[in-house]
Amino acid sequence: MSESHIRGISTSLAILDETLCAFERYASGAENHGVLYHEWDPFSPREGEAILSLIRQIREELQQIRDRLGLEPKVQDLASSIWGWCCTIMEPLQELEGRYLRRYGEPPAELVQYLDPKVAKLCELVWAIQRVASKARGRPKPPARPKAGDGEHPRVRAKGSNKG
Repeated sequence: MSESHIRGISTSLAILDETLCAFERYASGAENHGVLYHEWDPFSPREGEAILSLIRQIREELQQIRDRLGLEPKVQDLASSIWGWCCTIMEPLQELEGRYLRRYGEPPAELVQYLDPKVAKLCELVWAIQRVASKARGRPKPPARPKAGDGEHPRVRAKGSNKG
């Protein structure tokens, strides 16, 4: 199997596992609440448990694939995620300025006078978050945590083992 095969398989399965992390949070009842963004958990306890059980089954399959193919887990640097989100949100934020709002028709002057300084302040604060995240991005990663198959669960074959 080529490196390209391994990379493609690993990337797709890491995206699945990352998605399962979000599903796990949601099925456990986690909700985020901001000023203009709210999440609502409509799951009954039974439905949440059903999702968690299915996630465990999927992860068992993922673990078998990981161990058989010798895949390495993707480590997501949260500082890089925050840095990237800051870059992503800047354009839509800046487009709230009056000069950009004109694409929807001439905005009221009072709206522009009110919103432009608010948008400038929001951009300034988001850039400040990005600067903090940027400093953290340069830090070396801690030593890898042991993964299943590296002595943590003896029944799971370690990477490189000839069994299985």
